Amino acid sequence: LIAGYLEKLEPSVVESDQKEFHELIVKAKLFYDDLYVKETFEYSFDATDQKCLKDLIAFLEAGSYDAQEIHDNIFQIARNNDVEPKAFFKTLYFALVDHERGPKLGSFIGTIGQDKTIELIQTSLANHSG
Repeated sequence: LIAGYLEKLEPSVVESDQKEFHELIVKAKLFYDDLYVKETFEYSFDATDQKCLKDLIAFLEAGSYDAQEIHDNIFQIARNNDVEPKAFFKTLYFALVDHERGPKLGSFIGTIGQDKTIELIQTSLANHSG
């Protein structure tokens, strides 16, 4: 999975040295596991969270965007709904990675793709709307 995303971003990295590349992935995974304690979070999206997430889905469905455009729009959606951007980012992290924090969202969404992002948000909305 990780190799596929990285290959999409920078094919030459994957092609250069397969053994070293896979060793780096293993080390990155161990670092992540040490950094982020595997916690279970109980959360539910309120009406404002749901509106913001649906606004992001509508934006992503409307076109193809680069990481910066996605990042800027996340801030705009928060402002349009009178939500602190930090709170909306936390909502998005729960929706996308089931954690209260995570990778840079614009880049992450660009990497996994807008369709996959929409799918993850819709699934999370179905499972965590209160």
